[in-house]
Amino acid sequence: MSITFSFLNSPKESYEEYGQTWERDLWPNANFSNVNACNVLRILGLDPEDYGLTPEQAQKAIPRAIRALNLKKDRETAVLSSEEQALGANFITCEVTDDSVRQRLTQMVEILKFAVDSNESLSWG
Repeated sequence: MSITFSFLNSPKESYEEYGQTWERDLWPNANFSNVNACNVLRILGLDPEDYGLTPEQAQKAIPRAIRALNLKKDRETAVLSSEEQALGANFITCEVTDDSVRQRLTQMVEILKFAVDSNESLSWG
């Protein structure tokens, strides 16, 4: 499962691939796994169950995102690792590294800035 962050009013572009016609947003968007999306939203002080935010809310979330990019302690709750052992070997079944959290926060800053600059509401689901 995954969560897509996008703008409902984004213009679309059609393209052909694998013999089918597809559409993609022209405005910034991102698709994260459920765990990664919920972690990022919580770091930003947002409720994942809200399904979106206004440009004003995006403006308030930007400083939190920038702070989290600069302070590892703000990202620590999102970093996790789950290992299982079988037949004497370790298997990582779930891992969210600090680098991956920073990467997703960087993407969210771009999207949040676009929401503010274009006065558009951001949605996710």
